[in-house]
Amino acid sequence: MKKIYFLFSFALMVTCIGNKAIAQLVGTDCFLQGHWLEVGVDELGALGTCSSPATYHAHPACYCSTTCTTVGTAMDASYDWGHDGWAAGTPCLMGPYTEPGAPQEGWSIQVGATEYRNWAGSGGGGASVCTGATGIPGGMTGYTNVGGIATGTFTGNVAGLHIIQDYRVDTESSWLVITCRIFNTTGAPISGVYYERTNDPDNTSDWGGSSVTENVIIHQNEDVRHEVEIGTYYVSGIFTMANSWMGLATKDCRAKCGVIPGLWPGTTPSNLWSGATGTVITALGDSNSADEGIFLVYNLGTIAPAGTPGDSVIISYAYVYKRSAIDSALPNPTLAFNGVPQYNFPDTLDACLYPSTDSLPIDILYGDEKDWSWGKWTWSPSVGLSSTTGVHNFIHLNSLPGDVTYTVSGTDSSTGTMVDCNNAVIIFTVHSCHDAWSNVPCYGDTLHFREKGDSI
Repeated sequence: MKKIYFLFSFALMVTCIGNKAIAQLVGTDCFLQGHWLEVGVDELGALGTCSSPATYHAHPACYCSTTCTTVGTAMDASYDWGHDGWAAGTPCLMGPYTEPGAPQEGWSIQVGATEYRNWAGSGGGGASVCTGATGIPGGMTGYTNVGGIATGTFTGNVAGLHIIQDYRVDTESSWLVITCRIFNTTGAPISGVYYERTNDPDNTSDWGGSSVTENVIIHQNEDVRHEVEIGTYYVSGIFTMANSWMGLATKDCRAKCGVIPGLWPGTTPSNLWSGATGTVITALGDSNSADEGIFLVYNLGTIAPAGTPGDSVIISYAYVYKRSAIDSALPNPTLAFNGVPQYNFPDTLDACLYPSTDSLPIDILYGDEKDWSWGKWTWSPSVGLSSTTGVHNFIHLNSLPGDVTYTVSGTDSSTGTMVDCNNAVIIFTVHSCHDAWSNVPCYGDTLHFREKGDSI
């Protein structure tokens, strides 16, 4: 399938209006602001800017526990963990999470034996907290602010790959979701592709706490949910798991997370994936207490030539700032009957609950966003349906011959690459509202027809 790419560049600012999430570009940096979470993304696509807009709540790099915010200072992320206001609570907010020691935060792509790094930081090839090695040429090229969703976009090119990476903050979210789309722009397969996100957690350093964090493997693709998550936090004095949590999380069978021996990866994503460095912590439930870096890495395999099936891949992962936020950040697709979400399947829909309705909307929630952005959905059988594909459908209740059981099948964006995962099957039954009965079983008696629930 031929794909066309559009690149946009903006030099505008959007001001904060009410509780809506906003996005804005300031120079080469992009800022995303929700009600509880604020994020600064630099020109590398890394979290960590040298300054911030006056309407943001950046905590100063003063190693102090008394000052909540200082206008205009550097920030990677600030989170109102208590959801009680930026100046309330102890601590009044949390953040920055990766800037204090300035080792590294960023991402990289490996093609074959070569890794291309976009890391901000003072170590691993970086120069400072807001600039660093630019192995993937590009920059923050745009933003949107639609429906309470603030999104900033990085675009770049390297090794025959075109990269579009979105950073998303919803108004009420406790997470930042990053969705990366990678396209092969050449006429030949590109093999040995890996993607990595990495940082050195310093969750409480700027608050007078330690740079040592508790690092734990929460999920490691242990079941069909394909959850992968590494969490970090600090517990001492006023700091707890609740108010200092930061994790990297995804739902993808191509992913693996871990703790690296040192402040930044001293090896390639493929070595982190395979555990070749020897002391990488990757086993489910493993943990340590140390000032060390963490990673999330994807083995994407081979990307097919441009214009052929499998010529692109997509991944979505999240920085979560609340211990239980993985399902909110990356929700599983589910059905909604007439706008009401359903969470238990197989499920049933009683048509008699809608006596005056013929075309009842049935939607697949979350079936066309994040890692399901390129998902394909099919419905069967076709009886009573307005369509057999897509995430939006109608069931014509008056056209049903009787009870019908539907199967809705989805394949996510990994299908067609080296590994297929996150395939979904949702089954539900519609009970039709056709009902005939007789008042007594005697010949010649009147036969009454009614809809279920009616009386005569």
